[in-house]
Amino acid sequence: MERKNKIDIKKGIIGLFDILGYSRFLEKNSAEKAAKIIVDNILTIDTNVINQYRGLFLHMPEEDLIKTILKKIEWLIFSDTILLTLPYEDTDKKDIKDICWSLFCGVTGRLFAHLFLTGLPIRGAITYGEFFVSQNCFAGKEIVEAYQLEQQLDLSAVIFSEKSIKELQKIDAFGADGLTKNQVFEYCMPLKTESKDCFALRVPVRPLELNPATDLRQKILESFWGYRKDVDKKVYSKIDNTERYFRRVIMIAKEKSKT
Repeated sequence: MERKNKIDIKKGIIGLFDILGYSRFLEKNSAEKAAKIIVDNILTIDTNVINQYRGLFLHMPEEDLIKTILKKIEWLIFSDTILLTLPYEDTDKKDIKDICWSLFCGVTGRLFAHLFLTGLPIRGAITYGEFFVSQNCFAGKEIVEAYQLEQQLDLSAVIFSEKSIKELQKIDAFGADGLTKNQVFEYCMPLKTESKDCFALRVPVRPLELNPATDLRQKILESFWGYRKDVDKKVYSKIDNTERYFRRVIMIAKEKSKT
C-alpha cells in the first residue's frame, strides 16, 4: 500500500521578494564568483537576518515569545526569489497576531537592508492567506498574487496587498496599541504602468545606513551598480523612484523622532 504525503495547508503572512538586475549580475560575473556571492549573501541570509534581529530582544520580557515566533518563519530561496511565510491560527489572540506581523515586517526590513547594502536591491510584496510550503515546493493562490503584485513595482521597495491590510485592520494593528502600524505607511507607489495609492513597508533607516550626511543618490546607484551590473535607460525610473521612496521613509523617521 502506497503511503501518501500529508498536505498541510497553513494560513498566515506571505512575503515574496526578487532581486533586481539578477540576470545582469550573472552576466557580469564568472560562475565561480557569482556562486560565492550567492552563498555568502543569499543562501545564508535566513540565519544571518534572524540572528541579527533576535539580538535586538535579548533580556526583554517577551524574549521567549519572540524567539518562538521567529522560529516559525519559513524561508525558501530559489534563483533570484526569496519566499517568507509565517503561519498563525485564526484562534490566536489579536495582540499575538500583531506581534507576528510586526516581527515579519522587521525581518523583511532587515532582509531588504542587508541585500541592498551588498549591491543586490530587492522589491517585494507582503500578503495574507492560505499557502503550502514543503522543502523546495510551494503552492497557493496568495503566493501567485504576491508575485504578480511585486512584479508591477518600478522601484526597490516592499508593498502590502489589500488582503494584508484587511487582516491588519481586523486584528486592530492600526489601533492605539498596535505595533505593526509603525512599520507601514500610506504611499503613492510607482508601478510599471501607473501609480497607485497603497501601503508600503517603512524600511529601516539605521540598517540602511541612511543619515543626514548620506549621499542618497550615490548609495542607491552603488546598489544598482553592485557587482559590475550595468544600468541602462530602462532602470533609470527604478533608481529615481527608489530615491523618492527612501526620502519619504527618512522624512517619516524624522517626524517620529520629534514626537
